[in-house]
Amino acid sequence: MMTEELIQYISTEIDTPVTQEEELLSSGLIDSITIMKLIAHIEEVYDIKVPAQDMVIENFNTVSSITEYIAQQRTQ
Repeated sequence: MMTEELIQYISTEIDTPVTQEEELLSSGLIDSITIMKLIAHIEEVYDIKVPAQDMVIENFNTVSSITEYIAQQRTQ
């Protein structure tokens, strides 16, 4: 469910369909403004705080990496 919600949000935000493993940042599909909007969305919807040190490409380059990051944060 989280994966589908994130794919839907990102696809709508950038007006382009994305897949779970598509590279969002390294491919240039999303820019710095869009990633900040995505992080704000994640914080609101999933009730987590994303500290600045976690705002790295490894955590936000694919929908898979984003869902793994969220799951990790929710267990802490």
